[in-house]
Amino acid sequence: MRSIARDALFAYGSLVDGRAPASVLRALARHVIAAEEGWIAARLARTRAWYPAAVPDPQARLPGVIYHLVRAQALWPILDRYEGARRFGYPEFMRVRVEVQRPHKTPITAWAYLLAKSVSRKR
Repeated sequence: MRSIARDALFAYGSLVDGRAPASVLRALARHVIAAEEGWIAARLARTRAWYPAAVPDPQARLPGVIYHLVRAQALWPILDRYEGARRFGYPEFMRVRVEVQRPHKTPITAWAYLLAKSVSRKR
């Protein structure tokens, strides 16, 4: 049985490796109450930039970190602005629900930022 973590974020890139702006990382740190490993059915895609971009792929396994959050409603606007900034003329990432697999635990549903052109415009 899959559980829904309404206040969880699956991160795989600059929010994990510390390359996001310090202000964004500080905001994230204020809201994280726990973190654990996980993976989603996605792969990294080529972009014109230095940062990773995930696209759904049922045959792939993209590792990352599940951040369990407190007071996430205050964090989403900061992350949406950072991840959804208009680059190259369109919103580059979209926050969508994904199923996250966890080692030796049941999967959960969490938010993740995926390459916008790879996902439906519906949230």
